Amino acid sequence: MVRKAYSNRILSLQNSVGMFSLYLVLKKNSLNQFNFNYHHFPNSNVWGTNYIEKNWPEHFMLYSPANSKAGNYANGLVVLSYMKFDELIKWQNTTRLNRPPDYYDFKNLKTEILLDAVSKKFPNIRDHIKSVYSATPLTYLDYTGTPEGSAYGIKKIADNPMSSLILPRAKISNLLFTGQNLNMHGILGVTISAVACCQEIVGNDYLFDKIRNY
Repeated sequence: MVRKAYSNRILSLQNSVGMFSLYLVLKKNSLNQFNFNYHHFPNSNVWGTNYIEKNWPEHFMLYSPANSKAGNYANGLVVLSYMKFDELIKWQNTTRLNRPPDYYDFKNLKTEILLDAVSKKFPNIRDHIKSVYSATPLTYLDYTGTPEGSAYGIKKIADNPMSSLILPRAKISNLLFTGQNLNMHGILGVTISAVACCQEIVGNDYLFDKIRNY
């Protein structure tokens, strides 16, 4: 029921880059909460960050998740930096809690490198840390099922957007798609594709009336 041309197009689409993530548990009442994301770039060209393993991490994002129990203090930080799946190929057939020691050695090395980069911008950050947890694109793959642990789903092509466009209704009866792979990356893409998917089920007029009158 699925045309070969459609199948080939879907299988040919590349996945977007993954993330190496640090989850830092902070000491109690140690670091003030801040209500913004911190992005570090190597220069003023924020769209030109390259992924070169020896220069990693050129870019990272750091933020403090909101919490309602610590008042003006942060109880944790999250640090994200791009990581290609190529670095994890040797462990691609392993699963969480069942990976060899060298994988954890790799994670520990990357953790220290990323913490060193963060420390250059936040010199005393290590003094506030109680414990550290890390995740690679393999972790994302295990928990979300996204191929290669990509952070943004299928890579979109700005010069040829139709090549990566996926419609919410499949050729197979009662099979519908939603999520960031359909049209746009991220939370906005998920929201728009959810609306598009609902349109297929309840119809445009009904859905838009509901949205307008909410």
